[in-house]
Amino acid sequence: NSNHAKYYLGFCYLYGVGTMVNHSLALRYLTEYTNEYKDGDAYRCMGEIYDRGMGVPEDIEKAVSWYQKASEAGCAGAKEALGHFKKTIFGKWKRK
Repeated sequence: NSNHAKYYLGFCYLYGVGTMVNHSLALRYLTEYTNEYKDGDAYRCMGEIYDRGMGVPEDIEKAVSWYQKASEAGCAGAKEALGHFKKTIFGKWKRK
């Protein structure tokens, strides 16, 4: 299925697997894929993009949201990633 190719292209561009790292293409393909499919691994990749500011401004709120979706989808590693954040008494997420 060519739609699943979007996930693999996004993953490869994100981590430089078989190609040069290109965060903007990674974001493009992963966004298109996650708009169509509920996939924990793709959600985790999206969380990492915002967590590390990979081609976008760092956004902890978005990162946590994507990691939560990944965790709910049963993605290995998503709960660990969420463990690096905590909510303040004002309801804002921050790094531990």
